[in-house]
Amino acid sequence: HGQTKKKLREHKPLSGSRDEGHALVLDVDESKGDVVDLAICRQGSVTVHDEWVVHGSGGNRCEDRQRRTYVLAYRPREVVEAE
Repeated sequence: HGQTKKKLREHKPLSGSRDEGHALVLDVDESKGDVVDLAICRQGSVTVHDEWVVHGSGGNRCEDRQRRTYVLAYRPREVVEAE
C-alpha cells in the first residue's frame, strides 16, 4: 500500500565466511549520500532499531565471556534468506 521496496545492502563476512564468524561488514560511502550517525552506548546498554539501520559495535574485549544478544525480528522471508 504505497510502500517503497527497500534494497538490502550487500553484506560480506569479516572473517572470510559465515562459518568462521558471524561478523559482517558493508561499504558506507558518505559521498554518495550515506549518512553516518553514531549512537554511543555504554556497556550493558540496549539498542532498538529498524532492520534497515546499518548497525554494529566494536569487538568483544572480554576474554572469558561472549557478548550476549537478544534479537526479536519481524521481517519478510527474502530478508532472512539474504542474510
